[in-house]
Amino acid sequence: MSRIAILTETEQTGFDYPPILSIEARALCFAINSEVEDKIKLLRTPTNKVGFLLQYGYFKTCKRFFVAKRFRQEDIEYTARLLGESLEKINFSKYKERIPVYHQTIILKLLEYKSFDEAYDWLEKEIIHLVKQFTDPHQIFLDLMQLLYDHHIEIPSSHRLSELITKHYLEYEEKSLKIIEKNITKKSKDLLNHLLEADKPRSPGLLSSLKIINQSTKPKAVQANLNLFSRIEDLFTALQPIIESLNLTPSSCAYYADWVQKAKLSQIKQFPNPNKIYLHLVAFIQYQYYLRQDTFVDIFLKCVQSAKNTAVKKLNEADQVSRPEKRAAIRHLTKSNYNYRELIDKITEVTKSPILTATGKVQKISELIAEHEQKKNKIEQQKLDVFEKFLDLIVKNKDYFDILEKLSIKLQRRVANILKALVFNENNSDKTLVNVIEHFVDKDGRIVNSAPTDFLENEEKKALWTDSSLFRASLYKALLFVHVASAIKSGELNLKYSYRYLSIQDYLVDEKTWTNERSDLLKADDLEKFADYRI
Repeated sequence: MSRIAILTETEQTGFDYPPILSIEARALCFAINSEVEDKIKLLRTPTNKVGFLLQYGYFKTCKRFFVAKRFRQEDIEYTARLLGESLEKINFSKYKERIPVYHQTIILKLLEYKSFDEAYDWLEKEIIHLVKQFTDPHQIFLDLMQLLYDHHIEIPSSHRLSELITKHYLEYEEKSLKIIEKNITKKSKDLLNHLLEADKPRSPGLLSSLKIINQSTKPKAVQANLNLFSRIEDLFTALQPIIESLNLTPSSCAYYADWVQKAKLSQIKQFPNPNKIYLHLVAFIQYQYYLRQDTFVDIFLKCVQSAKNTAVKKLNEADQVSRPEKRAAIRHLTKSNYNYRELIDKITEVTKSPILTATGKVQKISELIAEHEQKKNKIEQQKLDVFEKFLDLIVKNKDYFDILEKLSIKLQRRVANILKALVFNENNSDKTLVNVIEHFVDKDGRIVNSAPTDFLENEEKKALWTDSSLFRASLYKALLFVHVASAIKSGELNLKYSYRYLSIQDYLVDEKTWTNERSDLLKADDLEKFADYRI
């Protein structure tokens, strides 16, 4: 098994040899407390005493042990003087086999550390988890060092850690290659091989064209994206059984896809194992499918927000123009209301009069009404009617809906086909809205008055019909897009194939993993003390 190069030569040497200590650091490193002194007194030979103290001091500093032949001469001399032992009596060729291992056991107990072998099984699970995420091997090495340090576990040699990381890296990929070999069909091979073919000499080929994602919101660019997505969708659908069997993590999928993204066709074809080519290409198709779903949502949200902003801007502009009319309307309605109030007060006064008879009261009320009517001319009444309707439109947001309807066609050209291409997760999305989207897709965007309206507010439902009872299909579509955008942002609508628009539950540890690996997960994040936490 060839080992992955994780550390540079310089890093490896620095890791596997004791540190070079300053005078001050050496004094701290090899300081002897009463417990250490008691253990040293039990040792018989000068070599064992010096060897024990060297191992103790190095471990206290580095949390790892070193072989005797790598002990630094200046440290040997210092510890010998500290213990009052003669250098001539120290012979580390005899400090081997069980003796240093026995000393290490004592040192681990003194410093309350576990040996690496004790924690091996747990650490191996952590490595497997990190490998599945396709974390960089060098980063895995550093993460393991931190884990061991945090959990008071002996840090082994760089060789041992590197061997362990390499083993699981290769095992993980070998497992994936076996899944490919077992599940790939001739049809799938043909589809993937076709990606590596160039239509013409020196042509970049189909694979290169699939690497391009345009995030422009212009209709032509959006449509070009959708056309490419259609080809990826066909490949994704055909390869889905293999994709599900592989069950690649987002990180491992991105790792393989990123390699394909950067590689030339000739580099991809150089793999001696064809299954390795297929593994990279399958991951690339899956990654592209998920990534393009996310990109379409980004474009969808951007276009809808732009339309809403434009509608509000136009509404504000109209508001600036109509502000004098609004003030006039309010003045006229206020004046009218005052006149009616004055009339009612006078009629009330007449009805309570103790002087007038019933007939006299009726006559007086008739005179008051006639007088009020004389004050109101026909033109004034027409003004009041117009102003009442004007204010009624403001209350009903009619101007906003009218503007949104005018913007609908422009918006449809950008996002209607995107909505058809998105795959929502029915299990954790708003059922009402999912059904409306399905209706929109089934009808290919041709909306009639029987379209479902349960997702709309009452005011929006009323706005869908003109005064002459005509259905406003363009307004319906615009409102649908607005509601879909809002639901995606709030988490009421979630994608099925995505990296950034999944349900919150899909980002959590699944129930099966939590049940089986609960203690290991808590230990990895140093949360063991909360394992049985009670509020």
